[in-house]
Amino acid sequence: MKKNNSYILKSFVAVCIGYMLFASCGDYDSRLHFVNKTNDTLRYFWKIAPRNDSLIDSKDCDKVYVSSCSPNSEEVIPSVNGWTYEFWEHPDNILRFYIIKQDSLSKYGICKIIHRQLFIKRLDYTDREFSKANWRIVYDGK
Repeated sequence: MKKNNSYILKSFVAVCIGYMLFASCGDYDSRLHFVNKTNDTLRYFWKIAPRNDSLIDSKDCDKVYVSSCSPNSEEVIPSVNGWTYEFWEHPDNILRFYIIKQDSLSKYGICKIIHRQLFIKRLDYTDREFSKANWRIVYDGK
């Protein structure tokens, strides 16, 4: 009987591990990177939008997820659906990338930054431009 319980437990563990491996496979795309070539911690957020949509809707500003990038470092910007799919599904869309100073975010909060457009820089990219730039968004403070 003890042998049978051990076999059942091992089988259960194997099935669980197999399921986790299968479930983790997907269209996760980690090609896009943000490279911070400054001595400052930078905060950033992005959105995919039509070319003619230049303003951010400030109604839901408190729901904007702001990421962080340490000085002189590089961060992966993942896409669950895959970056190519994001653009392929809507070929007229671009990725708008907003860079913010850490102290500005602390002082004003994300809603005031969005409403007043207090970004260090806004960068717009198409799928083709990302391919040319080797899927890197590089900011050197200029």
